[in-house]
Amino acid sequence: MERTKIIIASPHVWNSPYMVGSHQYAKCFSDHNWMVAYISAPITPFHIIYHFMSSKRAKVILPQRWRSWIKGGEQIDNIWTYAPFGLIPIANQFIFNSSWAIKNAGKFLTPPLKKKLEEKEFDAVDTIWLDSPLFGYLLEMVPHKKSVLRVADDLSGFPELGKNVIEAEKRLMRKVDLVVVTCMSLERKVRNIGAKNILCLPNGVDFDYFANDTSLEPEDLKRIPNPRIIYVGSIERWFDERLVAYAALHREDVSFVIVGSYNKGTFPKLEGLRNVFFLGKRDYSRIPSYLKHSHVGIIPFKRLPFIDSVNPIKLYEYMACGLPVVSTKWKTLEEMASPALLAETKEEFLQNISDTLESKVGIKDACVKYASKNSWTKRFKVLNEYL
Repeated sequence: MERTKIIIASPHVWNSPYMVGSHQYAKCFSDHNWMVAYISAPITPFHIIYHFMSSKRAKVILPQRWRSWIKGGEQIDNIWTYAPFGLIPIANQFIFNSSWAIKNAGKFLTPPLKKKLEEKEFDAVDTIWLDSPLFGYLLEMVPHKKSVLRVADDLSGFPELGKNVIEAEKRLMRKVDLVVVTCMSLERKVRNIGAKNILCLPNGVDFDYFANDTSLEPEDLKRIPNPRIIYVGSIERWFDERLVAYAALHREDVSFVIVGSYNKGTFPKLEGLRNVFFLGKRDYSRIPSYLKHSHVGIIPFKRLPFIDSVNPIKLYEYMACGLPVVSTKWKTLEEMASPALLAETKEEFLQNISDTLESKVGIKDACVKYASKNSWTKRFKVLNEYL
């Protein structure tokens, strides 16, 4: 009997230091005996130039993509992962910020992606799943029965993508069979654009992976005094340096641990504080051990307009490890009704940290219980009914 097949196309390379929804759903499909082709964003000559001339973030990702392309992909159980090589980068600059570039990028991949998919028996599939509008060309390239577009962010908050990417996403919303969104504000947006079918399915957590971790305390964490406040994830323009600095200055008895890639010198207000520790990037496999040996997880995001649509995976991961969560307040977080303490001001953020550190009863159990109800496995059961 022929097995069910799906192509999942995501901007994120398979062996990325961050595991996001596209990775987790690929694993869920694989666990349910689907054959999965996981296609990540291509590398181009321009990425190689950028790799040697620009940020450390590019240096983190490019080698993984390069190895994937050179090896012709990699088979991991039911999942075949592959990063193509192409000539057209999609960027908000020069001629690449155009509808033509978005529509035709798939024609300039070498070897041809269609040929690679045929070699792996993905020349026709049951479902094409797009985690980005940049892969819309797959709908024309590969015969399929159903198509899905997953919208996990408000792309207007990423100016580097450009208006043509946003317009491409709108066209796909109207074209695909199902649009999956991660929060109610995105659902309202997608509905107004004219999507046919919409499923609101928030992010989740690999609950067993985080909750059952028994790793020893990391050596670099041992040297940091308790109690520890921890942040794990992207350290981008939405990370509120001033807010964390305010809390660190007022709680010098507390260590603030920040795990994630960043460029040294980017956050001068924090880097000079003796109780703030930037540990850099850590492999996904090691993240639970850092969370398990900390005391509070924080999400210090600025109140930028697009943040209202963020359904943070890190909240579920923190809570699966039994970590209480203190965060700034935004719309989607309020709608989630989690045990997290939400703050509108820096004073309230600081007070919530202090209250959490002093509270000994009930918080951990409530967090673990909330995370257990929001696993990727439970999300997949809902999704599977639609497919």
